Amino acid sequence: MSAAACGSDDPAAPVVSDDTTADAATDDTGDDTDQGDAATDDTAEDPYAAWPDPKTVFPWGAIAPDPDKPAWADARWETESWGMEDATIIEYATKTLQHYQTTSPDIASHFAKTGAEIPPLGDGLVISLAGDILWVGDNWTAFGAGAAPVTEADLRIANLEMATSAEHEVQRTGVPVRFNGPPELLDHLPFDVLQLNNNHSVDMGDDGALSTKAEVEKRGFVTTGHGEHATVDVKGKKVALLSYTWGVNRRDYTTALELFVVPFGHTDGPVDLGIVEAQVAAARADGADHVVVLLHWGYEFEWFPAQHFLQLSRQMVSFGADVVAGEGPHVVQPAELCWVNHPEKVPGVGTCSVRSADGKPRRAAILYSLGNFTNDIEDRIEVETGIVAKVSLDGDVTGLGWTPIVLRQDPVRVEPAEAHLSDPEVAGEIARLEKHLGAGWRLPAPLPKDPEEEALLTIDETESWTLPGLTGPAYVVRTEANVPHVYARTREDLGRVLGFTLARDRFFFMELQRRYSLGTIAGLLGDAGLSNDMNARLTGVSMVADRLTDAVRGDMKLYLEAFVDGVNAYIAAVKAGKIKGPSELDIAAPLLGAENPTDLLTPFTLRDVLAISAALLFETNFRMDDVERSRKLAALDGAFDGVDASALREAGFLGDIWGQFRPLAPGNASAPGFGTSGLDQVVTDDTTTAAVPKHIEKGLLNRIAARTAELQRGITHEAFGAYGSNAWAVAGSKTETGGALVAGDGHLSLSVPSLMYQVGMDTRALGKGSIHQLGSFLTPFPILGVGTNGEVAWSMVNPVVDVTDWYREEVQLTAGLPSASKFQGEWKALKAIEETYVIADVPVLGSVGRTEKWLRYETFDGRRLLDIEGTPVPEDAAPSGPIVHLGATRIVPGDVDGDGVVTAVTFDFSAFDAKHWPEGLFNMGVAGDVLDYRDATRAIVGGGLFMAAGDKLGNVFYSSYQAIPCRGYLPRDGATFEPGAHPAYLLDGTRFGGFTIPTDDDGHADEA
Repeated sequence: MSAAACGSDDPAAPVVSDDTTADAATDDTGDDTDQGDAATDDTAEDPYAAWPDPKTVFPWGAIAPDPDKPAWADARWETESWGMEDATIIEYATKTLQHYQTTSPDIASHFAKTGAEIPPLGDGLVISLAGDILWVGDNWTAFGAGAAPVTEADLRIANLEMATSAEHEVQRTGVPVRFNGPPELLDHLPFDVLQLNNNHSVDMGDDGALSTKAEVEKRGFVTTGHGEHATVDVKGKKVALLSYTWGVNRRDYTTALELFVVPFGHTDGPVDLGIVEAQVAAARADGADHVVVLLHWGYEFEWFPAQHFLQLSRQMVSFGADVVAGEGPHVVQPAELCWVNHPEKVPGVGTCSVRSADGKPRRAAILYSLGNFTNDIEDRIEVETGIVAKVSLDGDVTGLGWTPIVLRQDPVRVEPAEAHLSDPEVAGEIARLEKHLGAGWRLPAPLPKDPEEEALLTIDETESWTLPGLTGPAYVVRTEANVPHVYARTREDLGRVLGFTLARDRFFFMELQRRYSLGTIAGLLGDAGLSNDMNARLTGVSMVADRLTDAVRGDMKLYLEAFVDGVNAYIAAVKAGKIKGPSELDIAAPLLGAENPTDLLTPFTLRDVLAISAALLFETNFRMDDVERSRKLAALDGAFDGVDASALREAGFLGDIWGQFRPLAPGNASAPGFGTSGLDQVVTDDTTTAAVPKHIEKGLLNRIAARTAELQRGITHEAFGAYGSNAWAVAGSKTETGGALVAGDGHLSLSVPSLMYQVGMDTRALGKGSIHQLGSFLTPFPILGVGTNGEVAWSMVNPVVDVTDWYREEVQLTAGLPSASKFQGEWKALKAIEETYVIADVPVLGSVGRTEKWLRYETFDGRRLLDIEGTPVPEDAAPSGPIVHLGATRIVPGDVDGDGVVTAVTFDFSAFDAKHWPEGLFNMGVAGDVLDYRDATRAIVGGGLFMAAGDKLGNVFYSSYQAIPCRGYLPRDGATFEPGAHPAYLLDGTRFGGFTIPTDDDGHADEA
């Protein structure tokens, strides 16, 4: 073993009495006498002088301790030869009371110093730890609401000291006590991790323990101590959670139910901590950055830990534990900060000094007992009051904090104790805890309710829902036109409620949108969706969804994952018959061959939600004009043949008509009184004669032009003919209030449901968060596209930004299929990617269920092949050779026009470099002024928008900020692009490759 912790190996030896706790390993002098002998100290403080009498605390009546035993004698009743099953209440109480005061008076003196040494909560990840959870009553509707803000941390842990078996009757028996609480109460617990091994783990036997674990885990909790320990990733750190209990009330359990029992107080000899040492070492070897040891131990209703618990805790610290946290006594016991491998007598090294084999200096925390989170002993303020402790970790322990909580009844609820200071018992208990623990590291209670929250509670409630994972109360207020306004304490809770609410209003739209983006509509609609699916994968919508999913991080990832949880909670509620499903599915189910409409409801994933955002990138700026422009320009070839002065006429057409750009109306007029004249108009001479691309087979060019025009209409919602949109911002100098005025009109076609979704979102009223917004989502993606946060208002419309390049390629065939493309004189292998398409069996739509596999192709640098020269093959015709299917029609590739070249068309798009586009969009919505808004736009890579914003100070901001490829590699002759190098037409793919938008770690475009 590693060097033992302070105190001798004698479990009955006293703790040290001076300021430096000795280490069991001897120092260089071999002298370890400074641990002292507090047992002979006549001046030591009586640890119980200021505490409630045991008779007033112990729940089973006033039964005196054995008068033959000293007040602090270490009497371990567990070693005596009697069984729990045979014990009467009197025997149980008597045996327990015999160890009620087992602590020597010197321990109180020791802990009088430890609280003052504990630093307040510091930097790093924060873990919150709560005590025992016992079933109290049937009304749990408000159980965790008040406690959720207190437990809030990066990782929240508590001990579930009861069964919640769905296979057993809900019960609480007399002595010996057996608990089985209703599984539904788990839905109200504001924690991430539940410790399952304790003395009530097998109250309902092995099958009850297994059922409890299943009920806990299906609700999304991490469990530790039942069958396995847990390791979780928190803020990029790996935290191992090792859990042990000192017994299971002498009940039998199978070896299959590994509960990690260590008899901390069940023997008269030294306690063997070999399993703890080995598992701490294994966790460290497995890469754990921090190790938390959770212990169910300690004598019930004792205010201080017995001597040997101090010794055992220090040993666990010496093994490598960062935090040792106990529960079980059902009252709060003190805590201390332990210095590991620090030289003795160094200023700041206090009452707990421990050495370990690795010799590395660090700090660790020991919390001997957290008391209760809930307890079934009523009218006992000492057990109704507990704490939530917090530990900050950054390499080692950087600080601690504690907040008192109190259990209230009717309904059962846990709330900050400070909310009940008018109750003298609660006020007195808080004062006692401050003395007990130390006031210096106490955390303030959550802020009182905001007047806006109070106002929310005055609105009549029409329904309520329990959402798994929700950490506090949240409200949805429906206003005119049924617009939802969502109030929550945290961003994640906001996401959960929004997911549930948006799915309830727009599920079928969301379903089609995710399938559209990922290329899986055929899995629902059969052959009617196959063309869309192929286009989604060929154009890269699904690839962008994967890229955004891989890149999403931090708070944005947590928010979107919570949104997914909310959507799936809605699906679960529909499947359980608790809420009516989408009306569209009632109609579609019989047509699509589903026996039940709920069969069409499939869970959402994070990728699905980010696929919806990927669609937005394509809907805003996936431009295909280059292809049509090239087709029209190519049509001039031979148009003037046989006409006098044909060359002159063609040149005149290009110079006078094609190359001239003049606005339909002058753009330099000022709005009356504003004095904001535009720039003088300049006629642009686009001499494109040199920009005519190399020859491309006309059938391919006509086919790809028609196809891209159809894609353009479908992706960007462009109607035939003229279209447009606009946004305005008026400076405060031109308004009566001095604040800016913002408006916009996206000119989107009307649809049912609408493309936009009006919503209000707020984390300020309930949780003092940063979100206070009203506006509209762009499609069912849960980030505002247009709206206001009270500081800034903004609108967005779709500009025309050239962030897509199209290329004419020359392709080599092998065995009739594309195998390489020519680039700068060399043939470079094409990447062939097999895509699998699932086509649903939908007889009413003429679709036969099947799976098809087709290859799509990319050049060596990632340009995607959208069509190829060849012979189209009708669906009912036999092909004359190997075929490719690129979304529009089946093609037998080949040199159709006999020019010795097989041509193809590829493209590149800036969205292929998008990284944190959703995060940038979110940050715009929480901007404090237009300067913050402007900074957030730098993450807009791949989906350009024309933005107008104004803030309450009167400042305005206009921008079409978008990361556009510089294209400096495209050569020019003066102001004229060389042949095949004009980015408004098909580029020569044999000379010019794809582009990359360089971005930093935050996804911001590298503007250099």
